[in-house]
Amino acid sequence: MEHIIVEHPHINPLYETKPVQYIFMSLGSAEGLSSPPLGYLKLDISTGEKQQWYAPLHTYCEELIVIPKRNNDGSDVDNNTEYGYDEDDVWLLGCMYDAVEERSVVGIFDGKDIAQGPICRVWLKHHLPHSLHGCFTRELFI
Repeated sequence: MEHIIVEHPHINPLYETKPVQYIFMSLGSAEGLSSPPLGYLKLDISTGEKQQWYAPLHTYCEELIVIPKRNNDGSDVDNNTEYGYDEDDVWLLGCMYDAVEERSVVGIFDGKDIAQGPICRVWLKHHLPHSLHGCFTRELFI
């Protein structure tokens, strides 16, 4: 990893303060040359295995938001792991700026296989500012 440019590493929020296996982050150049974030990376810190996805040309990737998945009834996913939850059973929201279209898109990735790319893209009518940070909450604020 010493030659890979990464930004904003995050873990499953249900695993904060616990030992973790997976880290999700923005990915730039894999050759040690400085670059803007061009994709996303899932790193298995126990094996060193990496899953990478690069965005289309002239698309720049912002920070990922990690959201634990839920069952249809709204309860947390339970896969009988040590903590009752598969650590990478998450949704990843990634905001990307398409410089050709001059607008932003929110990509939704499956944390189990980010290499497949976004399973859904939600195009915005405009662009979002670079370095916009975010978080997710299930609470609705009105």
